[in-house]
Amino acid sequence: MNENKTIAIVGAGIVGASCALWLQKKGFSVILIDPDTPGSGTSSGNACTIADYACVPVNSPTIFKRLPSLMLSKDSPLSIDPGYAFKHLSWQLSFLSNCRSARVARITRILGKLLQKTHQGLDPLIELSGSQSLLSQQGCMYVYKTEREFENARASNQARKDQGVDFTELNANEIRELEPALKIPFVKGLLFDNASHVINPQSLTTNYFECFLAHQGRYIKHRALNIDHKKDSVCINLDNGEKLDADRVVIAAGAFSRKIMGTGAHRLPLDTERGYHVQYAGMQSLINRPVSWNEAGFYATPMDEGLRIAGTVEIAG
Repeated sequence: MNENKTIAIVGAGIVGASCALWLQKKGFSVILIDPDTPGSGTSSGNACTIADYACVPVNSPTIFKRLPSLMLSKDSPLSIDPGYAFKHLSWQLSFLSNCRSARVARITRILGKLLQKTHQGLDPLIELSGSQSLLSQQGCMYVYKTEREFENARASNQARKDQGVDFTELNANEIRELEPALKIPFVKGLLFDNASHVINPQSLTTNYFECFLAHQGRYIKHRALNIDHKKDSVCINLDNGEKLDADRVVIAAGAFSRKIMGTGAHRLPLDTERGYHVQYAGMQSLINRPVSWNEAGFYATPMDEGLRIAGTVEIAG
């Protein structure tokens, strides 16, 4: 039924590549559009966890009390450019509005329902692309340095449990047994026993992309500028002057989506959350699984090439 229909996807990160494979499985002809190497942007630099437990949003009622320290502390995991924030004041206010308890509860419920379907979406693509070796299933650990940190997180952790997330509470001895190389004396922890992580996100997207090409996918290495709508189709205008016709278009360009005219994305409250990571070559054996110290705002993840520390956020365009 779908074999004569063509879907164009703008953006060849892990989201765009996943959409491409699923659409091919559904019988569509698929065109993938991206000016850069697939997976080389945001998809390659994340904390690499398959975070099906992460139904609690960054928005939190506690943000109002924490905001001064987040803004002013030299050790804060958050950095905001004041000039950029002033120019995008409506986004900042919208973010704070969604920190209200009722909004956070609603977002948590919706995320919980979506994340329960994580492996329904992920596992078939892992198998199709032969990427089983790129996933490690050793769980994920959250750690808390003080009892107060743990108590402050209790409401969020209960919200996870309410959404069906399984975890085991750990004491200091159990943390040391699981991760003896941790030198900070963490007093409490959570172990998401069934969690997994990707040991090389660039390789995963590359595998997806090669699988996409092997199934007669078409790749166009150009930038999509705007979308023109016809009666029953769309026309994608590329930066080389080419016009590309398709039955439908999927926009999966992340923060760049708003720059593509004709999609309606410019009306979305979408902004960049720039993250950074450092990677220590050959040190992946120090820990056995991703470890997150939430209070400090980062994950430590063992990769195939080293230990990655990721999770800081910069809001500056």
